[in-house]
Amino acid sequence: MSEDLMKAMKLSAAGMRAQGTRLRVISENVANADSLPTQPGEAPYRRKIITFKNQLDKSIGQPTVRIDKLRWIRATQSGVLRLQAHLGQRVKSGQIVGTISDAFGDEGMVLKAPEQGIVLGLTEHPLVHRGDAVLHLATRR
Repeated sequence: MSEDLMKAMKLSAAGMRAQGTRLRVISENVANADSLPTQPGEAPYRRKIITFKNQLDKSIGQPTVRIDKLRWIRATQSGVLRLQAHLGQRVKSGQIVGTISDAFGDEGMVLKAPEQGIVLGLTEHPLVHRGDAVLHLATRR
């Protein structure tokens, strides 16, 4: 397997472990919500709160990318979306990231990156309505 694929799998596994821990803590909170102390003078069960550090796991060797702002690029009209950007891609200000055409394939609108950034998310649906979130962009000032 390629090294990039292994890094992506390790990152995904770390995310799944974190979510599994979060679900376990929530389950414990629900199961013990009405629990009373077992001995006189003991405190009743207290709800647990889980928090995570806001950083990447350095052990997988991924560089940390600092971002200042997140924004969605939205569909300016309804139609068939054809994205030209992909997840993780760095885009420049004004770069074409996709087009929206009508049902007959006539190109109607070009979607451009409003500023330089990294693509964090995108829609998988080819049919979009005006105002739909199409591409999630992380930017630095």
